[in-house]
Amino acid sequence: MSKSNALNVLQLIDSLDAGGGERMSVHLANALSEQVNFSSLIASRRSGILEKDILPKVQFGCLNKTSALDFKALFKLKRFVKQHNINIVHAHSTSFFLASQLKIIYPKVKIIWHDHYGLSDKLDKRPKTILMICSSFFSQIIAVNLKLKEWSTQNLKCKHVEYVQNFSLGSRSHQNEQNVKLKGHPQAFKIIHVANLRPQKDHLTALKAIKQLVDKGINLSYHLIGGYDKNSEYYKNLINFIQKHHLEKYVFIYGSQTNVSGLLEQADMALLSSVSEGLPVSLIEYAQAKLPLVVTDVGQCKDVVGDFGLVVNPSNKEELVKAITYNYKHPEDASKNAEKLYKKVTNEFDPSKIIQKILSIYYKVLKN
Repeated sequence: MSKSNALNVLQLIDSLDAGGGERMSVHLANALSEQVNFSSLIASRRSGILEKDILPKVQFGCLNKTSALDFKALFKLKRFVKQHNINIVHAHSTSFFLASQLKIIYPKVKIIWHDHYGLSDKLDKRPKTILMICSSFFSQIIAVNLKLKEWSTQNLKCKHVEYVQNFSLGSRSHQNEQNVKLKGHPQAFKIIHVANLRPQKDHLTALKAIKQLVDKGINLSYHLIGGYDKNSEYYKNLINFIQKHHLEKYVFIYGSQTNVSGLLEQADMALLSSVSEGLPVSLIEYAQAKLPLVVTDVGQCKDVVGDFGLVVNPSNKEELVKAITYNYKHPEDASKNAEKLYKKVTNEFDPSKIIQKILSIYYKVLKN
């Protein structure tokens, strides 16, 4: 497709910490830089580890917004939008609030809201008053799974809602960089878990399963990749469990990492033990790395893996133990399933097809 001179697009996100919505905003900005006249990305509150992944041709900025109503940041955003003739602001997650303020003071810009809400299995508890008010400023809503699409259709004022899959382009600026090595016994069965350390991701149930497997004498190691807050109760509980059960030789916490694909290459199996999800980008990355996997039946996970991954009920230690044991004891079967899942995901989550879908949404919004 030839480059569009009609589209000047801004991806708007709160920060560039390594979360799913944040990674999608970077993937989109990078991919669109080949397809549109001007592709840019602004982090409203702060930058983060993912800034290194932004391609040079993507214009990046940070507003350093300090509160919900920060007029200095708002007018800085307006100046950027006017200067670069931005006609589409693609707002991710909670950045919809700033995008709505921009629409009030600069009505000619079109707002698209991308809903990455991770607790899509607990939507009855989702706060919605402010979002409902702001949704009258949206020209389009993009939902990362079908539950979120249905929720927006039922609860929000913008009635143009589409489900668009997440995709992954990998880490583009770190492929030649020396990668972090997974720790532990070199011959151990290495289980990798890419998810920020917070309650929704339920690392504790996974740790209980790991303890049970270690007690059975299985030579394994468990590697947690993702950001965390050292002062949070969740993090402290995980550390306490590891120390209480003497798992320090088996469990390793790495924090946020950019070159996730390089870490996945070193693993034997991938895990997601969440109690709720949208459509996790890490699941697509697992499949692209051809890793056997075990995931919980939340969000869109079961639809993504189909018959080619082991799906267990959330918060169920025994099912996790059984599934991990199966992959450990049947490496050939696990590897064949991983190969089939790779083909399925390559077809269904093809970045070029998804980008074309996003572009068609942009054109439709501009037309209307």
